[in-house]
Amino acid sequence: MVTTETARTCGSSGFNDFPSSFLCNAGGVCGDLADTRDPYVTPDAALSYRRITIPPGRPDLVGPGFKAYAVAVCYCPDFQRCDAFSPDFVQQVGILYFFATKVCPNGFEATVCALDFTGAAPQHRFALRVECPSTACAYADTSRVKVVQQMANNNLPSWDSLAGCAAAVHGVNSVGLQVLPSDDNPDVATMHGGLRQDYKLWNFKNSSTGLIFDPTTSGFQFRTGPTDHELRSSYSGETFDVCYCDGACTVASNWFKAGQLRFAPFQLVSAGSNTSVLQEEFILEYMNMPGTIGFYRPWVDYGVMGLQEGGALKLVSDPTLTLTDAGCVAASYDSTLVDANTLTMQNAALAYSGTTDLTKDVNKLMFNGGQITTAITVIKAGFISVCYCARPVVDVPGVAGHSLESCL
Repeated sequence: MVTTETARTCGSSGFNDFPSSFLCNAGGVCGDLADTRDPYVTPDAALSYRRITIPPGRPDLVGPGFKAYAVAVCYCPDFQRCDAFSPDFVQQVGILYFFATKVCPNGFEATVCALDFTGAAPQHRFALRVECPSTACAYADTSRVKVVQQMANNNLPSWDSLAGCAAAVHGVNSVGLQVLPSDDNPDVATMHGGLRQDYKLWNFKNSSTGLIFDPTTSGFQFRTGPTDHELRSSYSGETFDVCYCDGACTVASNWFKAGQLRFAPFQLVSAGSNTSVLQEEFILEYMNMPGTIGFYRPWVDYGVMGLQEGGALKLVSDPTLTLTDAGCVAASYDSTLVDANTLTMQNAALAYSGTTDLTKDVNKLMFNGGQITTAITVIKAGFISVCYCARPVVDVPGVAGHSLESCL
């Protein structure tokens, strides 16, 4: 529960009373942090100067800077001047709450969320955390959340009759497909985010048995179809809106957009860079011929859970094409399948870790440790499954840090 608050005055000479640096400039232009600040918002003349357009939060906030904020709205009546040196910003006319939504590792890690992401890849379960500014969230178990198709109307304020969050359907993507099916995801219609006022967390499993924080079942998981191709790479990446309600959620005006998240599929690339000419820089295809493996990862997916740098691969013989994620976890690195002078258990998370070389191709996550000449050689023909661990424990080869290995 929030028990204390630190008030700030609106005068320009008081402690920490400068315009909030987490916001973009007036008019929505962000620029760099070092750029000249222009935070002074002029009320809209077309509406008799009774409404302002609120500047958005900066899109480059990371780490401790990406959090919820509460700010005072200070008004200058322009008796002398309205600028950085004006003594006239003395009237506080309101408080603005800026919520922050984070994708966290599911299970016990979600309660701390030391690692937060902008979205999730297939086969990666995640928790959803809405961080609340000041006392904006009640100390009550009445909150609800929805992950919905991104629509312009979702950005409208909750009091607007055209606001979209209340009517938006949870888990449905832009082509009308249910990608967060109820049989494998929390029931958001009945599940609240907890009592805490500083954040609300959706992490529990949709089941009456087993551990609450079991990482194999708790939290959400995108599922885009029943076949292997649909589950892993059938659709292009998509951004979803996160709609939140703190209480009395049958009232449409209590719903508003609190953030957004990405879903990004696994899509293999054909070469290590867009200028590759050597055999070892192209995708692994023939036995006894060096090759590489990598994922397509545009800049918008850099922060997606499952597509971060540092992941590791394991190649497993799969003659019947039946290997599962659990089979990937149990399988061993096989020196009769992969040349022991290339990919091994000892170097998979180091020399062959997933890396983006910005000098080669900014849109590719290659499993070569950042060295385009580092290749993999398969020495046995046949069907091979590619097993992937997004968070390997570097000091303990072959062990996943949290997420289970996925069969790609």
